[in-house]
Amino acid sequence: MLQPKPNVCMKIDPQLLSLLQEAMTFLSNKQRTVLHLRFWENNSILQISNRIGLNWAMTDMFIDDAISHLRYRIFEISKKNKIDVSGHHLNAAIAA
Repeated sequence: MLQPKPNVCMKIDPQLLSLLQEAMTFLSNKQRTVLHLRFWENNSILQISNRIGLNWAMTDMFIDDAISHLRYRIFEISKKNKIDVSGHHLNAAIAA
């Protein structure tokens, strides 16, 4: 599983980090890869599109879909485990 860089882990609440890591397991390898490239390695959409072989627009849509899927999974996991996750904290965890 993809792991955030150590300095990112310190910025994220441990409970949110755990939710994020569990939710990532529900994504496809390609979804995890593009999110890792975009948010942990700060690659541009153009760089990611060149790497995965899609045009810029399709790559942008693919990233948006992966984020939506990730958010859905985080909310489902948090609801199942009775953990309150506000959208603000969720956005911070995903974008950290």
